[in-house]
Amino acid sequence: MKRFSLRILSAVIAAGMASTWAWAVPDPAVGAKGATKSPVRFEMQSRTGTLKTYRAGKSVVIAEPDGRLKRLPVDPAARVDRNLVRGQQVNVISMTDETGQERVSAISRTAPPAAETADGTQARPRR
Repeated sequence: MKRFSLRILSAVIAAGMASTWAWAVPDPAVGAKGATKSPVRFEMQSRTGTLKTYRAGKSVVIAEPDGRLKRLPVDPAARVDRNLVRGQQVNVISMTDETGQERVSAISRTAPPAAETADGTQARPRR
């Protein structure tokens, strides 16, 4: 009977230690000050700017409308328009993954702005 009681007592102590350890391990979703961290999500982003440099499968640098240069890594499987030329207006689509890394998934030329007539109205397209 004494041996059976020791086994039960050992099991209870082991269970208590395991639950204490489980409660003592910090939750990764909670920050150091107890604030809950927001989970990182996939996020798509589109940018328009002037193409400065493009290295296939490596990186792209664009000048954003405010003049700041933005360098982004390009995914090797990215869809890229042919014959990109430095100085062209481009649209860059990128995705931020679960680790917070941003990668370009598409680069395309943007359409030139519509021409205006002398009186400031939009010119009608030719037929």
